[in-house]
Amino acid sequence: MLVWRLRAFRLRNRDAIQPIASASRAEGGYTSVQTVPDRWQVTFSGNSLTSRETVEDYLLYRAAELTLE
Repeated sequence: MLVWRLRAFRLRNRDAIQPIASASRAEGGYTSVQTVPDRWQVTFSGNSLTSRETVEDYLLYRAAELTLE
């Protein structure tokens, strides 16, 4: 069920959720850095039109993706 929800979320937001390296800084994106074998540091930055709620949703989404990897 979780995998299906993640896929549906990804399809609805596929342009917004992308690594910052492949996005322009003006558009935002995420970074994921593995700090130790079982821990990651995830950041997401949006632009001036990105609400805090959206940033938090994308952070949670990316964390869920990493959990399933």
